[in-house]
Amino acid sequence: MLMALLLLGWGGGGLSGGGSGAANVSGTAPIQVSGGNVSCIPASNVVGGCLTASTQSIAGYKDFVNGGQADDLWQNTGSFPRNLGPESINVSLINYQGIQVGAPVTGTLDGTSVTLQGRRSNTDVAPDVIVQSTNFRDAGGPFAVLQGLPCRTTLFAIQPTGDVVWNPAPLPNCSDASDVLTRGVLTHGNTASGSVAIQSANRLYLHARGRLAANHTAMLVDGGHPAADGGITVQTDTDGGTYFAYAGSHGNFVSSTPEPQYGSWLFELRNTNGIGTDSKFIVDSFGGFTNSHGLTLGNFPPCPGTSFQTSLGQFSYGVSPGTLLYADDQEHWYVCKSSGWKQLAETP
Repeated sequence: MLMALLLLGWGGGGLSGGGSGAANVSGTAPIQVSGGNVSCIPASNVVGGCLTASTQSIAGYKDFVNGGQADDLWQNTGSFPRNLGPESINVSLINYQGIQVGAPVTGTLDGTSVTLQGRRSNTDVAPDVIVQSTNFRDAGGPFAVLQGLPCRTTLFAIQPTGDVVWNPAPLPNCSDASDVLTRGVLTHGNTASGSVAIQSANRLYLHARGRLAANHTAMLVDGGHPAADGGITVQTDTDGGTYFAYAGSHGNFVSSTPEPQYGSWLFELRNTNGIGTDSKFIVDSFGGFTNSHGLTLGNFPPCPGTSFQTSLGQFSYGVSPGTLLYADDQEHWYVCKSSGWKQLAETP
């Protein structure tokens, strides 16, 4: 609180008046007069008064208005040490309630960062940092990370449906970089070879899908074409409408290498601790596929496999007709038919 006092006579720290006698002056709180001296009562959480250089508790609602001037600021430049876990830092404010802002929360100076640091214990199940919307969102989303000016491109976002979306960073002129196909990559930071990068929730299978067939147009965005350009072959929707069906040269799921590979494997399926070796199906660098299970013909599963009905549906045990397996002891490929395992014919 800033206060200005207008005194008619001031000398030696006391109050005096003109003429033949001293003036009788009284003060109204927080101003007090005692023995000819005028002073201001220090502010506290029960009495209004003046600010001092010592510790004070200031009560009541205070509205710091900038007065319409763009350069008017309210700053807290003091700091005090706080121990945040094992780290000791200086802070300038303690809040036990929320902070309401209408503009970005930014670092004090250029070259500084903004750190969000929770202080939950290691056994506390609550999160350290929470981002929440006041209202249920049907659009927009609760969280986004944007590239800096002038682009403001969304690099990472959580949509209102819960979908997580990440995008490649642009060039400073906001155009795509020449390496746009390798930007915005979801990278697993575990440097241990063979570490798990993604998995489903407990007791559920992992489902990955492409969306090539989701675009019912004559030409897809990646240049893929339908089976017959010119409208010769089309698909019919349930409402009677028609569209060009996708039949391009891409799979719905694609695996690639970052550089040419002249040996080893491009793809591998494992059944950990299953019968035989863990590796079951392999595609090598030339596109050839093989079984690496190490099974002999006598250890092949039943062909055709048996099936049984449960309250959860029909389940199959073993293999079905058309299954192709390699027998290590016979050095032959066998196919499962309705009459059992049959060796594929060899070239004479």
